[in-house]
Amino acid sequence: MKTFLCCLLLLVTTSAWAQDRDDAIFGDSESESSESMESIDARLKAQDNTLQIGGMLYFRSDLSITDGERMDDHTLNMPNLVDLYLDARPNDRVRAFMRGRLSWNPSIDGEEEFGMYGVRERTRVDLTELWLRFDMKRTVFVTIGQAHIRWGATRIWNPVDVINSTRRTPLALFDARNGVPQIKLHMPIERLGWNFYALAMTDSVKHLDTFGVAGRGEFVFSTVELGLTGAYRKHTDPKAGLDISAGVGDVDITGEVGLTFEEETPTIQASGGLQYGIRYGDKDVMYLGVEYFYNQGGYNSINDALLSIGTDLAVFNEDPGEVLSGLQPFYIGKHYAAAFVLFPGLGDNDDTSVNLSAITNLSDRSAVVRCDWGTKILTHLSLETYAQVHVGEPGELKFGGDALDDWIEIPIAQSMSPDTYTIPNSVAEVGVNLRMNF
Repeated sequence: MKTFLCCLLLLVTTSAWAQDRDDAIFGDSESESSESMESIDARLKAQDNTLQIGGMLYFRSDLSITDGERMDDHTLNMPNLVDLYLDARPNDRVRAFMRGRLSWNPSIDGEEEFGMYGVRERTRVDLTELWLRFDMKRTVFVTIGQAHIRWGATRIWNPVDVINSTRRTPLALFDARNGVPQIKLHMPIERLGWNFYALAMTDSVKHLDTFGVAGRGEFVFSTVELGLTGAYRKHTDPKAGLDISAGVGDVDITGEVGLTFEEETPTIQASGGLQYGIRYGDKDVMYLGVEYFYNQGGYNSINDALLSIGTDLAVFNEDPGEVLSGLQPFYIGKHYAAAFVLFPGLGDNDDTSVNLSAITNLSDRSAVVRCDWGTKILTHLSLETYAQVHVGEPGELKFGGDALDDWIEIPIAQSMSPDTYTIPNSVAEVGVNLRMNF
């Protein structure tokens, strides 16, 4: 009997201690209401999601086919990369984000080599984003650090991009540019659907008078959205832009006009597009689109562009690589046009997409026609392929020796491939990519 009583006393004491421990952590189960228990669950869930870690592993391989007779006239490029990010959200008013990128291209012999548009590195580490975001009385939202900015309305060309140092490449599968160092204030007016932005550009700032400033307003009127943009920085030409997007039935209309004031004389870039959505199934939609781009500062031929950037023939011959790196693809000519057909989701699970596109430089009548196909092959793993063909006259989009005058081709050929004085003409490219998100 004494043994039984001792065991019973020990059991009661242990149970009481365990209940006290649980009450200390989760609260008194007898006195806590259902609402407070829900708040505890929400707090624990929020603590679990305070910091998220993820990224993307992207294996890419591109084969360029030319009309050259030698095997080394056809080049393989493998610009692989991995992105890693940390996303911290301790509460709904504060957020910190960091994204780093490691680029690795094993097809480059040595640490770096000269490419068509500048030097390419075998291994490179970039800080693409690093920013802190918070609000002031839930009225003004502040972003400090390096973050991406995408202002504008048209799909392919972006004349109102007054912030980024380089333009987004239209045919790229994703935007690989780094963010812009900035201090940004965003004030939305929710009842009107309007947004106002004030931006201080902090890149390469050593003195107070070297800050760049930019501003943007976005206004919604019925189915029309209007954007006004401006930017100024010391020793840099002032810029201004206007963009508009409107829905008319099943047709989306977009347009942009960008102005760069060089010695108080504006240089105009303008783009306009139409996109029409067609439903051909219960869930499936295809989009047909066209777009036009006018570039007042562009050139009628790539020879004129190279000579203008190099200032004169002597400068060009001395360092053709530096001249070539000053070219911005798809912004070289005066007139461009594009057409595309997009199938964003095919199949029962919307796992497959197909995009058909064609872009032509109307100034030199060169063009590229492309097909992109992508599908999810496993959870978090996607396969992407593309094929593009260069057609039309020799020029920017059908580049090679036939597009260049002899006095330009020879120094370029010597710098790119010293054992030959000819540059083969581009015929086609094919690519196979594997993307894993985690």
